[in-house]
Amino acid sequence: MEPSKVFVPERETNAKSLDEVRELLQSEYSFTSRQATITDLSITDDYKLKLNGDELAMTHWSFQGLLQLLKVPVRFGEEIPNDLLQTIVYRLRTVAPFGVQLFIEPEGNVINIKGANYRAPDLQTVAEALTGDVQLARVSVRGLQIATELPIAVEPKVGDTIKVGTYLVASQTGGVYPKANLMSFRLVCSNGAVVGDEFGSIHWSMKRTGGQDEFSEGLRELSKRGELVAQGLNEMGTKMLPDTEFSRLWRQVRYHFDAEVTDKMFFIDDPDVRKMYIARALVASKNRLEPSPTDLNSLDIFNSITQVARSQPYAKHEALMRIGGSMIPLN
Repeated sequence: MEPSKVFVPERETNAKSLDEVRELLQSEYSFTSRQATITDLSITDDYKLKLNGDELAMTHWSFQGLLQLLKVPVRFGEEIPNDLLQTIVYRLRTVAPFGVQLFIEPEGNVINIKGANYRAPDLQTVAEALTGDVQLARVSVRGLQIATELPIAVEPKVGDTIKVGTYLVASQTGGVYPKANLMSFRLVCSNGAVVGDEFGSIHWSMKRTGGQDEFSEGLRELSKRGELVAQGLNEMGTKMLPDTEFSRLWRQVRYHFDAEVTDKMFFIDDPDVRKMYIARALVASKNRLEPSPTDLNSLDIFNSITQVARSQPYAKHEALMRIGGSMIPLN
């Protein structure tokens, strides 16, 4: 099954300001939630969602959501013949009926399917808590990615300036609840990287009141840790990538690309070199030895991963930015 030929594409828009983000949330990315029970749903021969006689086109994400709700392994559900899938869905939906929510875009397509207890945050309210100049603003049917810059910059290599900022990811269609981390933004080509929770993170409160004020205060506190990111980036400029770190990063990137593309991102011309690094890392890990340096500069690999991220769709873009950000050391 080729998802692009079966499912509707997931829309996304790059915005230039917070005001534009707020406008998009009120128009093109304003979704309705339709309540149903799992017994009301079935899949047609052409992978549409059938609901009480209506046939609704759906995204690949919503198809995966349905499989997860029915506890069908996603890869299995995607690869088996459609007639077998229809039989499995029909039988499983009657075993223990439960409520579901369908998130539907203005065109009538199903974006995602979640359980009835999912509470969607109001992204308009979340966006109101943000301030500052926007370095990245991507609005998708899956949610938001917004980076706003702080007055912190570092130059780990001459001419390669990297700014530090805050990064928000949030969804109102069943993705992650609003969460903010620190991030870096490379000026020369707009590469972005999201650093891990060890540098600090904040989560949107789903309380009925106080959510926006708490989130705004959390953003201010998070910003105070931005200098730690700058220090880590500075260190990476002269650091060679350890073999154990290479092995971890290569495997994480390989999940999203084939081996050849992944090798190119790590400046590996000979697969035997990659195999040597990974084998060496395995030996070091098993025998609790100190990692050995590779011939790869940490900052170069960091920039390569985050540069590829720029051209990727929402979910893969998010994953690669976090893989890159995981390289930044916390001192």
